[in-house]
Amino acid sequence: MMARAPWREWTLVHLLRRQAADHGRRPFLRFEDGQSFTFSALDTWTDGLAGSLAALGVRAGDRVLGLIG
Repeated sequence: MMARAPWREWTLVHLLRRQAADHGRRPFLRFEDGQSFTFSALDTWTDGLAGSLAALGVRAGDRVLGLIG
């Protein structure tokens, strides 16, 4: 189990990583058609997204708009 970070250091990244470590295979999200997305899958996907954005030159503090359709 990962040690808890002090509250002032908690970010969405910290929370997601902790949940992925503690509950990796449990569903984070379930869709009406029965498909689900686990905490581990979400952690992996967001790491890939962050890497792709960094490769495009996006840096900490930059604003990014995402459209889901």
